[in-house]
Parts: sequence; C-alpha cells; structure tokens
Amino acid sequence: MVLALSLIGLAAAIVIGNVTKINTGIIAMSIAFIIGAVGLGLTVSDIVNFWPIRIMFFLVAIALLFGHAIETGTLDLLSQKMLYAVGGNAKILPFAVFLLTGVIDVLGAGGSTPGIMAPIVIPMMVSAGLSPVMGAIAICMGAFVFGSNPINGFGGVVGLGLLEANYGYDAAFESTMYQFISVTIACIVWLVVTYFVLGCHKAKKVKMIEKPPAFKGDQRITLAIMIVSLCLMFFPVMFSMFFPDIEWLAVLARVCQPQSIMVIAALVCIALRLADQKKIIAAVPWNTIIQICGVCIMVGVATEAGLGDAIASIVSHDDFPVWLIAPLLALFCGFLTFFSSMTSVVFPIAYAVVPSIAAATGLNPVGLLCSVWCGCMAAGMSPFSLAGALIVGSTPKELQESLVTKQLIFTIAGIIFGAVISATGIWNLFPDVLTPVLAG
Repeated sequence: MVLALSLIGLAAAIVIGNVTKINTGIIAMSIAFIIGAVGLGLTVSDIVNFWPIRIMFFLVAIALLFGHAIETGTLDLLSQKMLYAVGGNAKILPFAVFLLTGVIDVLGAGGSTPGIMAPIVIPMMVSAGLSPVMGAIAICMGAFVFGSNPINGFGGVVGLGLLEANYGYDAAFESTMYQFISVTIACIVWLVVTYFVLGCHKAKKVKMIEKPPAFKGDQRITLAIMIVSLCLMFFPVMFSMFFPDIEWLAVLARVCQPQSIMVIAALVCIALRLADQKKIIAAVPWNTIIQICGVCIMVGVATEAGLGDAIASIVSHDDFPVWLIAPLLALFCGFLTFFSSMTSVVFPIAYAVVPSIAAATGLNPVGLLCSVWCGCMAAGMSPFSLAGALIVGSTPKELQESLVTKQLIFTIAGIIFGAVISATGIWNLFPDVLTPVLAG
C-alpha cells in the first residue's frame, strides 16, 4: 500500500508540477515527507538523508567554474573555433562529440564527463544549427559506452565489483565484457537512429565567413584555467592507475577530483575578477537543483517502501511470461535510472535480483544483466539523473527549458528502445559464464 502511494505521489508531483508550473521538487518533497513519516515511520532526518548531495554539489561546482567561461564569452568563441576546425561540417559533429566524450571519460573524468562536455558541446550544436538534444544524446552515449568498460570505466568497474564477490574475478570480468559489448552496440544504434530522427543528416554546412577571432584578455586567462583544470582532473587519476605504488601520486589523485578542482578553479577565476561574482552565483541553476533533488527524495522513499523487492517478486512468479522478463527488467531499471544514479541506486538493486530471477526462470543471467544495462542506456540523459542533471546545469539558461522537455522525450524513447532490443533475446547469444560458477 505504501509503495503504491509512493509511486502515485511521484507521478502526481510530476503532473502537478508541469500543469501548475510549481517546482516539481518542492511538491515531491512535500509528498515524500507525508508518506515517509506516516506510512513508513521514517523520521524527517531519515527522509532528508535521501537528498542527493553529490548531484547538488556537482551542479553548483560546474556552474561556478563554467559560469566564468560563459560570462566572458570564452565558451561561445571556443565552439565557433571547433566548428571552424571541422570546416563548418555540422553533419559530423555528433559523432565527433561521441568519440571525444568517450576519450575524456576513459582518461578519468568518469561521472563528471557530461558536466565537462556540455558547456562546450551544447552551444556548439546551436551554432551549427543542430538540435541541442543531439549534443546531449552524443555526450551521454559516448560517456555510457566508454564508461561501461570493466578496466577503468566507472560503471563497468562498479558492475564488476558487484559480481566478483559471488562469482570470482574471471567470470565477473568476462560477464562485464559482454555487457560492455552489448552497450556499445545498442548505444551506437541509438545514436544513429536519433541522428536521422533529428534531421542531422540534412544539416547544411555552416558558412564560415571569416576565421573566428583570437581569444583576448580575460578569455585567454579563462581558457587557460579551464585547460589546466581538465588536465588536473584527468592525468593524476590516470597516472595513479599505471603507477599505484607511488604514494605522492595517489595523494594527488585523491585531491584532484572533478568536484575539488572545479571549486578551486572557480576561486581562482573570482580572485582574478574575470567576471562579476554576483552574476556567476546568480546563474547557478537553483530551480533545477531543487527540482532534481526533490524528486530524488521521493524516489528514495519509494525504494525504502520496497520498490526493488516488489519488481523481483512479480517477474519471478510462475505464471509470468518468461519472454517478458528481460524487456520489463530493462524498463524497470530504466525507470529507476530516470530519477536516480545508475551505479549507486539501480545496480545494487538489479544485480541483487537478477541471480534469483535467473534461478527461478532458467534464463541466462548474463543476458539479463545486458538488458539491465540497455534499459539504463538512455535513461541517464534524464534531467532527474546525474548525467542529465549535469547537462542541464551546464547549459545556458535560455536553452535549459526547451532542452529539458526534449531530454524527457528522447529519454523515454531510449528506454523503450532498450527494452525492445532486450525482448529480441539477442543478448542470450552471449555464453552463460555465471551459472556454472555457482553450480560448481
């Protein structure tokens, strides 16, 4: 009963917010406090703990740093130069963004990759006459594919760790590699599909009347700070992986995390008076932050009410059609990722229920895990998830409202796409490397 009320409350918050234009997060928080305290016996402090501090901090840190790049015109000029570098050929930009995002993710940016890329990519897409949502899709697909590798990809490493305890390293690594392959295939197909749906293949070559001007004064300083910041985010982490025995390098890698670097770099920009501090702070997307974090609190209450257990019991029922389990699992995980973090919320739930579902139905657990990944594939672009929130928070204010609406449309379409692929049973072609370990 409480779970049903939680889901109804979540849906009601979204609908009421869109109709009345009241911030959805405030509505969701209000409902969450009532249901959580009355229905679950949670204290107010327990419910407040569902507030996603990590997401909020990322959004604030990004706004403080990249706000200077926006205010000084650095990002706009940088996007013009990147467009000029490809000869104004707008048609290839989505694929270039996909690859560049992947490289940055592999170099160590991890979950902050969308926030790093969005301030550069979204204005560039607009300048090229392409839909900004195409930039968001290219960023998310690039980050998702390269971040799913089990060697140093954030999602891949988390998935590997969740499997290793029960199956051992070899079987867990092999299974995660199959998930990496499935994600690569699905993401590239979805990127190509959306490329044509959004008409990017019809994009005209941008007329570059003259070469963009050189960076001047504050722009040059801002660009230098951005480059140094990006290097500090990437290289210490990357080198510490190759040389794990060097203590000072490990300490440097711990310090040089994206959150800390962006805040310190923002302080340098403020100290150098590169832009009006009041304007930078005012530009922090507080409305978006409250909306995202408020909905996350509501999802936290629903999860506490047993959302994960309820799904597992339904799909494991004897009368449930076996062929529907994989696509519904993809839809379920996509739904959760729509509102929360894939790695910190969805994976722990999904990786816990998949073995029991596989045991009860005889399905290939490797194929089911691939379905989990494919369901989450596009859901990460939701403005209520970390990646989608970082994209929205990094986008100029005048583009945020229209971008959020289109993000929601393509996120839902992408979740359905992942479920349809999973329904074909194609991922069952991968060998079952997990069940024999438990049987042996």
